Amino acid sequence: MDVQPSVSGRLLRGLPRSLDRHDPISIGSDRGCDIVIEGADPHHAELRWDAVKEAWFVHDDPAPGKTIRNGAPIDSCRMFTGDELEIAGVHIRFENDKLKEYATSARLHVTLCNVSATA
Repeated sequence: MDVQPSVSGRLLRGLPRSLDRHDPISIGSDRGCDIVIEGADPHHAELRWDAVKEAWFVHDDPAPGKTIRNGAPIDSCRMFTGDELEIAGVHIRFENDKLKEYATSARLHVTLCNVSATA
């Protein structure tokens, strides 16, 4: 699978990804991860299938970068159809049988000029 620019401008490999098998899916910047995202922690997060609960769960690696689910940082949580993950600026939508990147329309760009501060 080739590495290609994501819609966020980061290099990305492994999306879209089918969830038809219940193998763990590793996400990070390490080239051995199933989904590789430039700028993420080496082993940023992992999706794991829980056979008892019959559901996918995302687990954040306790590194400096956080995994964001639906706008809030998480350590571990169940994933539901329509949930959105943000990892290192890349937005991933969780669907019943697929993970895919999506573009966000909410972008804020701020340029400061002639800024000073006093102590």
